[in-house]
Amino acid sequence: MKCFGVVLLTLLYSTLARELPSSFSICKRNDPKLNECFSRSAEKALKILKEPLPEFGIPAVNPVKVEKIEVPASSSDNFRLRQKITNLEIHNLINSKVSHCDINFGEKDFNATINLENPLIELKGNYELDGKILVLQIQGEGTFQIILEKISGVLRLSGLIIEKKGKKYLQVEKTFCKVTPMLAKIKFNNLFNGDQALGESVNTLLNQNWKDIYEELSPTYEEVLAQFLESIAKQIFSKVPFDNLFPL
Repeated sequence: MKCFGVVLLTLLYSTLARELPSSFSICKRNDPKLNECFSRSAEKALKILKEPLPEFGIPAVNPVKVEKIEVPASSSDNFRLRQKITNLEIHNLINSKVSHCDINFGEKDFNATINLENPLIELKGNYELDGKILVLQIQGEGTFQIILEKISGVLRLSGLIIEKKGKKYLQVEKTFCKVTPMLAKIKFNNLFNGDQALGESVNTLLNQNWKDIYEELSPTYEEVLAQFLESIAKQIFSKVPFDNLFPL
């Protein structure tokens, strides 16, 4: 009976300590070219995540789907806008190219910086807006589309190396994401209860001043994207031991 208990515990631990799917690339942490290896591995992982990984509880990331975002009006003189975004979809993230990575492991902590480039990312969904942008009062609800072109992005992860049941795991503590496009194209449909002339005028103004608009809107979407990517990292890091992810 005692032997049966030992076998059961062994099976349990081996189930909890999962292996990465064979399609993932593994990098050795003592490799002098670790950053180059991790760059290739991170880019390949984005392509793999086109399909869900149910064994890790990870959904497909093309598109990234977010059910709801609510943003209260800011105190900015030129931007006092209450926003409610639902059924948000972020398309084409998986086609990002990794231009550089920097990953470091200490005795009890780690940090990683991933620089990305992407020719085009599309955001679309449903909106409710009420407030002021620049000199215009703006109000409406409907569908929207934002297209970001020639994007450079930075993702930073940092955390601890912890021990569970005799195995070491990575535990993410902080995530930061910054997305910088060379151009943004913005379209809100059905502004002002469908007043086409007024709606087109506002959309024209938004696109003429896209840099200012993007600067105000982007922190919310960057935070959503950072949280999504952090959740993927946590799902993998919590199930795959450090020595399986980055063996010596």
